[in-house]
Amino acid sequence: MPLLEPAPVPTVYAAGPRSAFSNSTQEHEARQSLQRMNHEARSSFGVQAVQEISKLLHPQRLSKLKFKQPMGLTGNGVEHDGSFRMHAVQSPIPGLGSFSQMVLDTVDFTHKHPTPAAPNTGSLKQDHHSRFPLDVTSKSPRSDLNQTPTQRSHVDPTPRQLLTPDNQDFRPAILVPGLSPSKRKEYEAFPTVSAAVEVPASPALKRLDHRGPRLSNDATVRNVRDSERSDAVVRKLSDLISDILEAEDQLQPDTSGSLPTEAAEFFIPTDVADETAYLLIPTIQYELESAIAKVTLCDRFREIPLDHVVRLQKLCEGAMRAADAVDARLPDASDEAAIEAWLPKVNSLDLGLKSSRTLLTIANGARQEKQIYSEDNLQSILQLLNAACETVIVPIIELRSGGSRAGLYQALSSHKQYITVLFSHTIKILQLLASLIGSEGLPERAVTTAEFLTISLIFFENAHSEKDSIFGVQKGEKLRVVAMDVLVQIFSRYKDHQAFIFDEVLMSLEKLPVTRQRARQYKLADGKSIQLVSALILRLVQSSPMMGVLKTQTGATGPPNGKKSLNHRSAGFGRPVTDEDDDDDHDDDDDDDDESLERTSGSKDSLGQLLLATQPLTEAAQNSAHYVAQFLVSRALKSTKSGDDPYRVLLDIFTEDFLTVLESSSWPASPIILRYLLTSLLGLGGAEKSAAPAKNMALDVLATMGAVLSDTVSRLRRMAKTLENSDSRVDIRLLNQVESYMSGELEEMELLDLYGSFSLVLNHSRGIQPSDGFCETVNNFHLIQWASRLCALSENDISGGKRASAMLVASSLRDAITEGIEPDIRFHEPASQSQALTAYVLLILTTPFGKAFERILVILLNSMNSDQATVRSKGLKSVIHLIEKDATILDKGSYVLRHVINRTSDPSPLVRDSALGLLAKCLSLRPTLDEKVLDPILARAADAQVGVRKRSMKILRDIYRRKPSSELRIMIAEALLHRITDSDDGVAELAKQLLEEMWISSLAPSPDGGSESVQRSLILKEQADLIVKTVQRGGSTVALLGNFLECILGDQSKNAAGNLRICKSLVDTLFEDIVDSGDESDKQARQAVMQTLTVFARANAALFRAEQLEHLQVYVEHLSHNDDLTVFRSVVVIFRLVLPQTTTVKTQVLAAVQKALLESLTRLGKRELNEVVACLWTINGVLKTTERLSKVTISCIKAIRSAEAVDFSEPNKERLLTTIIRYINIAGLFGKYCDFESDISRYHNEFPWWKGDAVPSLLIDVLSPLTKPTHPMTLRTSALDGIGAVCQAWPWLYFKEQVTTAFDIVFAETNADLEHLVITGFQEYMAVEEKRSDSALNVPMPTKEKSQSKNLGVAFVANKSDGVSTSLAQRYLKQIVRVALSANDAHALNATEVLASINRQGLVHPKECISALVALETSNNSSIARIAFREHRNLHQKHETIVEKEYTKAVQQVFEYQKHVAADWRGATSRPFTAKLQPAFEVIKSSKTKTRKKFLATLCHKIDFDPVKLDLAGDIPVHVQLVTFLAENLALFDYSNTEEVLQVISCLERLVSTSGTPVAHYLETEVFGSSLPAETTVPGLPEPRENGIRAPDPMRLKQLGTAATILLTAWGARTHLCRLYGLSSSAKPESKGKGSAKDSNRPLTKHPGVHGQSLWDGNQQRLTALAQTDSTLAQCKQFVELMTLDHELKVAAEKDDLPEQERRGSSTDDDGGMLNSPARGDGTERKRRAGKASGRPTAKRQRRTSSIKAVTPGFATDGD
Repeated sequence: MPLLEPAPVPTVYAAGPRSAFSNSTQEHEARQSLQRMNHEARSSFGVQAVQEISKLLHPQRLSKLKFKQPMGLTGNGVEHDGSFRMHAVQSPIPGLGSFSQMVLDTVDFTHKHPTPAAPNTGSLKQDHHSRFPLDVTSKSPRSDLNQTPTQRSHVDPTPRQLLTPDNQDFRPAILVPGLSPSKRKEYEAFPTVSAAVEVPASPALKRLDHRGPRLSNDATVRNVRDSERSDAVVRKLSDLISDILEAEDQLQPDTSGSLPTEAAEFFIPTDVADETAYLLIPTIQYELESAIAKVTLCDRFREIPLDHVVRLQKLCEGAMRAADAVDARLPDASDEAAIEAWLPKVNSLDLGLKSSRTLLTIANGARQEKQIYSEDNLQSILQLLNAACETVIVPIIELRSGGSRAGLYQALSSHKQYITVLFSHTIKILQLLASLIGSEGLPERAVTTAEFLTISLIFFENAHSEKDSIFGVQKGEKLRVVAMDVLVQIFSRYKDHQAFIFDEVLMSLEKLPVTRQRARQYKLADGKSIQLVSALILRLVQSSPMMGVLKTQTGATGPPNGKKSLNHRSAGFGRPVTDEDDDDDHDDDDDDDDESLERTSGSKDSLGQLLLATQPLTEAAQNSAHYVAQFLVSRALKSTKSGDDPYRVLLDIFTEDFLTVLESSSWPASPIILRYLLTSLLGLGGAEKSAAPAKNMALDVLATMGAVLSDTVSRLRRMAKTLENSDSRVDIRLLNQVESYMSGELEEMELLDLYGSFSLVLNHSRGIQPSDGFCETVNNFHLIQWASRLCALSENDISGGKRASAMLVASSLRDAITEGIEPDIRFHEPASQSQALTAYVLLILTTPFGKAFERILVILLNSMNSDQATVRSKGLKSVIHLIEKDATILDKGSYVLRHVINRTSDPSPLVRDSALGLLAKCLSLRPTLDEKVLDPILARAADAQVGVRKRSMKILRDIYRRKPSSELRIMIAEALLHRITDSDDGVAELAKQLLEEMWISSLAPSPDGGSESVQRSLILKEQADLIVKTVQRGGSTVALLGNFLECILGDQSKNAAGNLRICKSLVDTLFEDIVDSGDESDKQARQAVMQTLTVFARANAALFRAEQLEHLQVYVEHLSHNDDLTVFRSVVVIFRLVLPQTTTVKTQVLAAVQKALLESLTRLGKRELNEVVACLWTINGVLKTTERLSKVTISCIKAIRSAEAVDFSEPNKERLLTTIIRYINIAGLFGKYCDFESDISRYHNEFPWWKGDAVPSLLIDVLSPLTKPTHPMTLRTSALDGIGAVCQAWPWLYFKEQVTTAFDIVFAETNADLEHLVITGFQEYMAVEEKRSDSALNVPMPTKEKSQSKNLGVAFVANKSDGVSTSLAQRYLKQIVRVALSANDAHALNATEVLASINRQGLVHPKECISALVALETSNNSSIARIAFREHRNLHQKHETIVEKEYTKAVQQVFEYQKHVAADWRGATSRPFTAKLQPAFEVIKSSKTKTRKKFLATLCHKIDFDPVKLDLAGDIPVHVQLVTFLAENLALFDYSNTEEVLQVISCLERLVSTSGTPVAHYLETEVFGSSLPAETTVPGLPEPRENGIRAPDPMRLKQLGTAATILLTAWGARTHLCRLYGLSSSAKPESKGKGSAKDSNRPLTKHPGVHGQSLWDGNQQRLTALAQTDSTLAQCKQFVELMTLDHELKVAAEKDDLPEQERRGSSTDDDGGMLNSPARGDGTERKRRAGKASGRPTAKRQRRTSSIKAVTPGFATDGD
């Protein structure tokens, strides 16, 4: 008997009318045989049987059969024209047994249709293990139904052949019969598609061909192996399910209560709701889930019987119910017992999550049965997942190793292996859920639950380091990523949820701490990182067009043809579309659809059809992007960058992230979002009425965008250079496009054709990216953008031959978007990474965002001219970012540079500082601009702001280092020299440091000493010449250079020794110049060199050597004319200073010099004479020739005595007077420098009438008679000068009666010149005395005891000069202060210096000088102000408690000083507006809070007045002037904190309320008649005018008008403070707690739109109004309105006109007292009646009322 009897070939479809069996018995026997074969299908017998059947069914042994159309299959069988359509059921063949299915899967039933091109079939050999499935393009067996009949008619008709090693030419194919001629006419031909089919495709095209890949021999073998593997996994799953179900059938326990052995291998019992449930063992559960996943991957899960699947689901439900009943919250305690009690709950939760995984894996099996998709099960899964995340996963993630729960962290870490499993389950469930949403959808309730769950997971607080995370930081981020995937799937599928998802995501951002907001932990492919939320937003926008695609399937929106789109979704829970719906009447609807499209578009043009197809998709993406941009910008406008609201910071973060991915083709939504952000920000930045915070925010972000765009262009240039040497046609084409872009000649169509950039990007993307949902979305988004840009072309863009290309691209894109056909990308090889990147960057730069760089630059430049200082500063800083990225901006003419230079003189120091910062950046990029910008930088070196000065000096140092021309370096050095005496110690120290670095340190010899002789000599020569030229500039430069050298060579300098060596080298170089120059060389140069040497000699005499002095002898001996006088004086000074330090000078040289100097005495002026006499005495110390000097002195004394009786008023005495004056000068200087004690006998012999014991006393006796007022002024001046010179050397002579009498006469006369002469003497003496004391106290000693004794011995040795300084200070302090406060000239400067010296030495009580110092620090003379400020600060620091009591008097002194000396009693200086008392306030701010409050209260109290006692003299009364001075100071002070401002506001409000109420009352009654009818006549009151205003007495009106002006001025200061700082009196904290103290001491923020100009103009207007009656009445009316009108009637309207920040800053008192809203520009502020605000009038107010009544007798009030 044969193994198998012949049987009819089975049919796939329903049987026809004829049966294969003659009777029912045969049919029954056949079915029994098949059942036996089904049981033995997987046995060796079954396999052998299948092999036998394979041989019988070999194509060569079969007859060719033609199947007729089965009855009852409408539209699904064979049609009359020979075409066929497969059945719509996705299951292969329903109802087949195991054996039949095995035969069908193993044996090939390919039916061949001969064609002319059919290859030779030959002999086929087939291995019994081979299996050749149908060659289809999709995983679904119905993928061919996605094609139109026209497309199917163009499929390659080559018949499918079996491939074997012996027949390599055969190819598998699908037989698709062609259309009849009548049918062909109904379809449109596509040449491009036909060409793509006929031309052999490249490997790249094979991947993109919509017909699918052609199978090679190797591919066929792989398919066979895959088939075997799939059979194996299906068998394994079937066996496992059978075992599980059989075990379930045996679940009933035996009599002992235990499970049977077979069931116990699969199940474990558990109690659920008082019932016993049986759960799968975890290992079995995992094996089952894995097997189902593998079968699903093979697309064969549908082969598992439905009832088996349902039973499996029910088995999983038990574990879920058990887990749902468990409360697995983390234990409060961390002990071992609590953890052990908690772990079983975790185990139950683990089992439930495993079952949830299995259920979701089943749901993802792509089955069609509705029973599989249980909404209750899905909701249970989500609830269980939510509970696991809320109670276990997220709390554990947020646990930290430190803090209050550190113990629990350690305890759970030891059980990490148990809880990590839960985390893995959560990840897997979310992944399965995302897959299920994408394929099947979810019910509405489940969608909502999933949304909230995933959003909460995205925003949990992950750890920042591994040591603080139990799961690990990266695992925590993975959880957020999979949650994001689920949320994106929901977003792309459910349009109604899109806005909600966006809102929830964006609103949740504010819950994150700042550290989390700035955490960028989402890793990109290129290694960069961005915020995960940024990636989420980009993915949401990129998924937005998917909703449009889904709508095209349902017919709601999109292309009206209803064809298959880019993404087809299978049916599931929601099942929005079914395959039957898609296929029904497919062929019949094609014509109608095309006609509908034609009618809708109005044209057969492919562009019109493409526009209609892509417009809803493009709008979906744009709407999402616009929504995100508007949300971020609008929220950021309502917050501050430093405030609690995070959206200002988030705008920066998101913008940076979007810019980070701008050049990545994986994030094509980035340029769209950036475009809408840019549009909003350009509107804010360019609008004139935008508030300063909004403009600053816009400028910040615009600068960031512009910098990235500039950087992108630069990168495109670099990428283009890499293409220059390439021979690839793609590279050449890209290079041409880049060059066209750079020249501005690139045409859009070059990027959009089938060889363009989009095509290149898609080619690369599809070649390297995995086929997942993300990549599919990205590619689809690129297609939509491609189509959108193509549709946006104008007629000119596609004119001529470009139109055909545009139509071809449009047709291809339309098919790709509406039918899922891949576009015709014409590249034969995959694009490289560099090619794709270049193409994409080119696409980005041609988008609206990419073209916005010039617009951004214009906005930033225009912002420099804004009315708001902060906006100007922000604009300057923003331009820096652009220039850093693209320095070529500076090459575009002088437009940019001119804007920046103009801002260096801006009134705002903030703007000036920003302008300098921008100039520094410009110079670092373009050093050639040094000369153009040096002048404004030099000007800023003397800026009023310390920070600006410092920045300017550093920029000058950088310019100097670049070694510009010598003239520029000299200018820089001079500017820095002027800063070494700056009032700010930091600036002065920086100036010294920079000069030392530029001039001295740079000359240090190299450590190795190589090549020093020549090169270093040249460097020294250059530097010496530079110093000489600097000295030649004259002025104060010489003295400043001396100060600088003294500083760097003094003991306080860290590099004193090194600096000394370098300066010696410079002196040597200068002497070389002198020696090398001839007698007739440039005299000016020689004079400058000599003067420079003098400066070095004054700084440190040790810089010179003896032999150098010998070279100078010749310049002393030849004094012939004035040109030599400068050199002569310099040489004498050098000799005077150097000789005491040098003992090796030859004696004959000194004698020759002494002789020459003595001979020149009578020819020298006073300045030179002073140096010569000092030098003579120095030489005398070596030569010991005192008698020669005594002879000169004696002869001078004799000549002077002879002049006592001369009447110099006679006409012929001028010559004698000149001679006598010369003798007086010589005698005075000899008395000052020479000590003739050793030769005193000579004087007694020459002047027997003199009985003194000191020659200086003799000189005083001789000179004092000439100081009498009876002598000529010149003679008196010389005599007083001589007396001062002698007294400086011999201070005890100040006690002589003749001296004090002479000084008293001078101060009594108040002669400015004589006073200056006397005070100059005081100054020189005080300076010497102060220096002597300091040097004595600073003598270093080896031990403390010796140091103390030495200091006492040096500094406090008793002598007859003790007490001179104190006596002079106490005797002449008032005169010194008077001179200092009388002018701003040199006389006042000398007096100020004496005053400062007196204070430094502590010669008088601190309170004696404080008022004068406070006044002097407001002087217009910067030197006076600097000295006074320094001494005031020192005095305040040492004696604060004493000094602060004198500030009331000091303020009055400042007012008087400004009024009489500066002739400007206004309280501030304009442009910039600065309070004149600001220096004093700066000193006071460093003191205690109590002192500051007292000072401010003092100023406010001085504003108060008594109307009766007002001095009304003058056009502007004195008190009005004082109030204006005080109010402007109070308004313009630079306050430290909020408490100070609130104190001033409160004081001023209280002042206006108390003093203003009676003034307003009498203005109403006496002037405006508001309490009496206008026609009423009252005795004693003036008659009313026509307008109802009575005409009061002019003096009375002036009195009331003056009072109103004072109060309005005070109120104006209060209003300015409210507007400037956004505060009011009601903002003052009431509590005394820590919170209120913190708020009151917080730093102040000035409103950028408020300036001092309005305050200044308002005060000026009020002052002017006092001159005329009408203006005075108007001012009085304004004051009455301020005091009487209810402000609530206008506060709302006024607030509407203010920026939001101002409105938030303003508030209203709870009791309705004062108007706290910012005042209007005209100053007409409002408040309620004080009576309503304050209740009953105080006693003080009543007294003021009575005093006003008493002004004019007969004035009556209602209260009388």
